[in-house]
Amino acid sequence: MNPSIYIVTEGELDKSVLEAVLPLHWQHDIRFAAAGGLSGAYGLASTLLSKRQKPVILLVDADSTNPSVVQERQDFADSWIKRASAAGTPYLVVVAVPEIEAIVLNDREILEQYASRAFTPFEWQAAQRDPKGFTQEIFKDQNEMLQLLAKFREKYTSHPIVRKITDFVSQFKLADAAD
Repeated sequence: MNPSIYIVTEGELDKSVLEAVLPLHWQHDIRFAAAGGLSGAYGLASTLLSKRQKPVILLVDADSTNPSVVQERQDFADSWIKRASAAGTPYLVVVAVPEIEAIVLNDREILEQYASRAFTPFEWQAAQRDPKGFTQEIFKDQNEMLQLLAKFREKYTSHPIVRKITDFVSQFKLADAAD
């Protein structure tokens, strides 16, 4: 497989969430790589950009909802990756606020149907601050969450994280189709 685009994530769950929500027909053009942590993700994305000279998407968790912390994570990741980018090789840094599990919260109705109950405003607000903790309470395990995401894939495409990635990838799909 000779991928057109690499997507680097901090961990396996991040990678699996993206695989569950991104369009299936892209699977042969995208190589997903879980780096095993934040510093590993920076290193792997940098290496891929400089050595392979293919577009790279780096997805990292903000681990915060504080706007200044989120911006700091974005700025640092951008500057780190920009240094590694070989002569204009395109890249995208996506910061998941506060973490990748926030994608699951994109459709409250699906989650309430899954849980067989409505969430109180307080529960939903707490879920926004701690999506990882919320999903750990709702789902028996990560596989259940991933199955739900894949089953309702089209409902999750409007999440900002997914939209940023699909907009970036679509640039290359259109360019490849024109060749």
